[in-house]
Amino acid sequence: MVSNDNYSPSRVGGAMIFCAGLGTRFKPWTDKHPKALALVNGKSLLQRNVEYLQSFGIKDVIINVHHFAEQVEQAIVENDGWGSNVLVSDEREVVLETGGGLLKAKSLFNPNSPLLPAMPTYLPASI
Repeated sequence: MVSNDNYSPSRVGGAMIFCAGLGTRFKPWTDKHPKALALVNGKSLLQRNVEYLQSFGIKDVIINVHHFAEQVEQAIVENDGWGSNVLVSDEREVVLETGGGLLKAKSLFNPNSPLLPAMPTYLPASI
């Protein structure tokens, strides 16, 4: 796990999962946890999204963090990124919303690869 404060030359060209939000619609769960770690049938929303991206061959993932960021980072480390190369864009100081989050994570993108934005939701649908 690498943050945008510790830039690595191997930048990601794959997907960005937005995990920085406050998750207000998930209250009271999000009073103590980030929405991305809410469990659905035994797996967190974040894990489900990472695995869903893997099903399409996407293993390079950027995740932005803000609300209970340390819990998200701990889950990534403890689960070895669920088998993906996960880079973290740290928004602890202030949540930047979608556009600001993309701009902050810009240094982690591979400019020669497309980027797929994703949200930590659970939609059992085919693309």
